[in-house]
Amino acid sequence: MTYKYGEPDNYGDFTYLYSSSYKKDQLGEIITERLPDHFDMQIVDEIESEVLTVLVNMGIDGHLEACTMGKEAKIENRMIGDKVVQRHLALDFDKSGMICLIRRLQEFNANDHFDFSECELPEGEFAESVEEGEIWEAARNLGSTILEVLGVEGQFNY
Repeated sequence: MTYKYGEPDNYGDFTYLYSSSYKKDQLGEIITERLPDHFDMQIVDEIESEVLTVLVNMGIDGHLEACTMGKEAKIENRMIGDKVVQRHLALDFDKSGMICLIRRLQEFNANDHFDFSECELPEGEFAESVEEGEIWEAARNLGSTILEVLGVEGQFNY
């Protein structure tokens, strides 16, 4: 396979592209080139799970796009014997769904008027301690981590 924006190294990893090495309009091309047909995610953090839930459940947006998946999202348990040691949100985005998710994460971070009332944060003591800034931080971390996994080290414009 030929890549327009850099070749993978011997380990299959792409060399990092830094924010100054590509133009803003090239980011979409780079992401499309680097994304696999299916992008599996396992999210442990409760706030990140809620941010993803809100972004995915928006349905078709103003760009006439939706976050589509190969399999339905579900909560899975990691077990040791018969004891649950961890719960996580398992997601399997297809390529177009992942492109839509990355765009929505960028818009989420750039939009000062995002409606946090859509976020259903976990109940109990934890929910009372979650602040709006933690939701922004979770969205920024998700977006940055996805780009880093794709070998595109760059930050969203905030």
